[in-house]
Amino acid sequence: LDSKSIVQRIKAADSKDSTYVKDMERLSSIDNALKAEIAEKAISIALSTDEQSLENFFGHNLVEILGRDTLRKALQFDDLMNLNDVDDRIVEVLTGVIGPQIETFILDVCGCVNLTNACLVQMQLPETLLYLRLNFGNAPNITNEALLQFSKNIPGGLQTLLLDLTCCNAPDGSSVPQRLNSHLQALAGSIPSSLVHFGLTSTLGDDEHGMGIIDLAKCMPMGLEKFELALHWQGFNAETLNIMIGYLPSTIEDLNLSFLGGEHIDDTSLKSLAAECQKLVNLKSFKLKTSDSGSKGFYSVRDIQSLEILLACSEAL
Repeated sequence: LDSKSIVQRIKAADSKDSTYVKDMERLSSIDNALKAEIAEKAISIALSTDEQSLENFFGHNLVEILGRDTLRKALQFDDLMNLNDVDDRIVEVLTGVIGPQIETFILDVCGCVNLTNACLVQMQLPETLLYLRLNFGNAPNITNEALLQFSKNIPGGLQTLLLDLTCCNAPDGSSVPQRLNSHLQALAGSIPSSLVHFGLTSTLGDDEHGMGIIDLAKCMPMGLEKFELALHWQGFNAETLNIMIGYLPSTIEDLNLSFLGGEHIDDTSLKSLAAECQKLVNLKSFKLKTSDSGSKGFYSVRDIQSLEILLACSEAL
């Protein structure tokens, strides 16, 4: 627009001028992209404003505006947490906007109480996605069964997969709906071979054994560089942790683990943990935070922020 010739061609509006036609095609794409950027940010406002919707936000159809942007590579809806108007239809509409050019899709609907299993069971994600981050945590009506079905629809070409599938805390301190080992094993069976970064935040039932996270580690592809796991699990124990780390691919460079509940990692187990981590020859970054169940009247915590600290602690024991 700084070029006078472009402005002159726009004023002339000569449809027979091929340069003018190309100008308008380019400017139209830019116009669609700018409108879509605004529409993306307006999604959460539309869902939290009385008498407004995605299809009629003060006279504008936000879904159609997003769909017209063919330049966009990413869709990011990370501000929809705890909204009562977010239901299964809204999730279907937002995932339906994903076009073949979209490489990154982010959706955070944590705490949306009107979501049900259908939003995950019916989710269709294109194989062209490279980066997928979904947060369906603290949704009281999403059960373990939905997670099994969702795992079957994970795109096979992903390079990054980040999931938050935590359940809700009941008044008695229990987690509902319960998460079982089967949801970890279903994820394990659907891990793309192209994956470079995997992250999972979830919950595991108190009576569940550790085979779920072990199977998850077994299925991580060679080439994976970053592995993140945060688990609320009263069955946690150091033996399972060490076995899991032993199955991770040697290409791991960044390992970030957090466990809430279960047993405390004693000094002997810490030395075994350090030995397993040393086998990961490419490991550069290591973080581990654990807090036991507090059965002794207090919580025993480990908070290790680097591989160097882990090795130093192990050598000092």
